[in-house]
Amino acid sequence: MKTREELRKQLIENRLMQDYEETELFEEAMNKLYEENNLENIKYYCEAFDDSTGHYEVMFEMIHGIENYDQVFTPEKATEKLINSVQYFNSNSKEWQEVLFLRIINNPTSRELLKNLLIICYDKESKKFIIGILKRIIERNRAKFEENVNYVLTRIS
Repeated sequence: MKTREELRKQLIENRLMQDYEETELFEEAMNKLYEENNLENIKYYCEAFDDSTGHYEVMFEMIHGIENYDQVFTPEKATEKLINSVQYFNSNSKEWQEVLFLRIINNPTSRELLKNLLIICYDKESKKFIIGILKRIIERNRAKFEENVNYVLTRIS
């Protein structure tokens, strides 16, 4: 049985999923980490997001997996862990960062929770990182996203 660190390494090394074998190895590691029901694995998923991946549908499974932690633990614990894991995002994952946080800000309950947790967040770097993601989301489509993003930004700044 592989250790969490071995699974993390397997996830990272195969995140581009350029062929069948890489895709299989990526999915295997991702699924085994999900089976653990360990919030600490969120940081591994953040490391594994990559905008250059060959399989968006598999990468999107990680989004769903992170969201599923709301039911496995609590929305508060899962969102707090995500906030504290953003520094692990791969530098080539800006699109995935935006997708993940778009899903949060487009859900009224999740948006409110994000706002409340960012208000009390002591990690200034994580907070700054998330503010950057939220500002990029506005740039995507100001008319569509500005109201929801600003609801969070105006209360945490």
